[in-house]
Formats: sequence, structure tokens, C-alpha cells
Amino acid sequence: LLTVAVATATFVILEWVLFRNLAKKEMEMIRVIGDMRQMAVSAVFFLRGLVLHAWSGDSDAMLATRRQQKAQVARFVDHHVKLFDNTVVEHVREYFKERAFSVEVPKAGWWEVQNMTMWDLGNDWARRWDSSLETTAAELRNSSYALADVSKQKRNIPYMFESTAEIVLPAYYDLSKIYVEEMQTVKDTTYLLIAISC
Repeated sequence: LLTVAVATATFVILEWVLFRNLAKKEMEMIRVIGDMRQMAVSAVFFLRGLVLHAWSGDSDAMLATRRQQKAQVARFVDHHVKLFDNTVVEHVREYFKERAFSVEVPKAGWWEVQNMTMWDLGNDWARRWDSSLETTAAELRNSSYALADVSKQKRNIPYMFESTAEIVLPAYYDLSKIYVEEMQTVKDTTYLLIAISC
């Protein structure tokens, strides 16, 4: 009878504490990170599309792309905040606050290296994505991307292409690896508790 009671208590702990509270949240965060990485990749494709719409003179397609991408920017920011606010894993909070990234950001005529935390990187990248969408059609038709000669909005276009593949995608991939490692810990703990209870 004692064995049954211990096994039942162990099952309740596994179900309520580990699975419902921890594992489900971690699985959701892994899904959110995957969604954000897809948005990051699509951002550069849609920026390229915006340039092509400008060259073809299709203002309706430009407007539709801008609206759709602005919604994606807002979604990206919501996900970024959700990752930070809803984490139950201390390693993730540390990654957001302490992991330093050396990022080249465009200025009027040069690239400036700035050190950013993961929190700052996600917010800055989303802000620059949003800004790049405001580049005028006339400026998009101009093939010059000389930082000294273009608007702040257009300077953010090469930033998007450079930083997405070089920094943003790897940063979020590393974040997802932290969650996967935590899921492995939950699995190992579950197996240990089952073994102890049996």
C-alpha cells in the first residue's frame, strides 16, 4: 500500500510540476523560437521583394508587403518579450541578460561595432526591420547603398541582410539549444523519479 501511495504521489508530481508547469512551457518556447527564426529569414526575402516592387512601380504590392511585414515585426517583438518574461529556466534569463554580441550597426557613412545583450539584439533588430520597411520607393529604386548617401531607413536594409544570417539566426538557435538541454534534464529527472518510485 505504501508503494502504491509513493508511486501515485510521484506520478502527481511528474504530471503537475514537471510536465504541466515546466515541460509544456519549455516546448512552447522552443516553438516560439522556431517561429521567430522563420520570421527572420522571411524578413530579408520580403525586403528584397519590396525593392523589386519599387523597381516595377507596383505601389499596391509595396503597401501590402509593408502592412504584412509590419504585422510580422509586431509579432516578432511579442515573441521576444514572451521569451524573456515567461521563461522558467534560469539559463535562458542569463542568456538574455549576459550573453554579449558584437554587432555592426550602420551609421551615416560607417559601420559601428556595438556590444549588445540578447535582449538588446532582438529589440534593436526588430526596430531596424521596422525602419527598413519605411524606405521610400524612389530610394529603393536607387541602387546605391553607400551609408553616407542614404536615409536611416535604407541603411537598415544592408544591416538586415548582414545581421540576420550572421548574428540573429545563430543567437536564437543557441537559445533553442538551451531549452532543448533543459528538456533533456526534465526527461532525465522524470526517469529517475519513476525508477525511485518503482
